[in-house]
Amino acid sequence: MLLKIGTVEQLQKYKNYLPYIVYNEAFKIVETLDLVYGADRNVDSSAGGVVLIAETLEDVESIEKEYTRVSQGRHEYAEFLPDSNKKYVKSLHIQNNDFAIDIIYMDASIVPIIVLNDLEN
Repeated sequence: MLLKIGTVEQLQKYKNYLPYIVYNEAFKIVETLDLVYGADRNVDSSAGGVVLIAETLEDVESIEKEYTRVSQGRHEYAEFLPDSNKKYVKSLHIQNNDFAIDIIYMDASIVPIIVLNDLEN
């Protein structure tokens, strides 16, 4: 199930579902978005951004179709989440001056090759 999270309030619904490392990383991102753009913003039409959490290859395909072309390397950077033993990967995709998408992949095996190549360099 692809998770789309734009605010701390939305993220809190998944506190007992997500691994601590993933939850903590997503929290840092959405907390900043709430502080800068407002916790009451409409995450679908306002400035700011979202965190997408992909658990399956189907989720990655949905991201490709609905949000950003992850397979074409249109990311600013990618990194393994700290202390995750290279299991969880995060990549940042800037859509325009006012909107960014952070993608957290729940398993390195579903990360597009072009993103993985950035991790190895």
